[in-house]
Amino acid sequence: MLDPTTKIVWNLRGVSEEEIIATAKEINEQLGYELFEDLDPETLISYFQEYHVNDINILLNNQSSVMID
Repeated sequence: MLDPTTKIVWNLRGVSEEEIIATAKEINEQLGYELFEDLDPETLISYFQEYHVNDINILLNNQSSVMID
């Protein structure tokens, strides 16, 4: 669901403010509620980075638990 945020965080060409806002709106629409209420591009960038880091931590925690099992 948050895959578009990963693309923005790792995009080397840069992303326009319009693309950032459009991505947030698309995610909100897909979820059926407003995960991203503040559509300020700088705020959204921070949110996207936070969600991306959390996704990585979840993956790492899942991998380490699999390795232990």
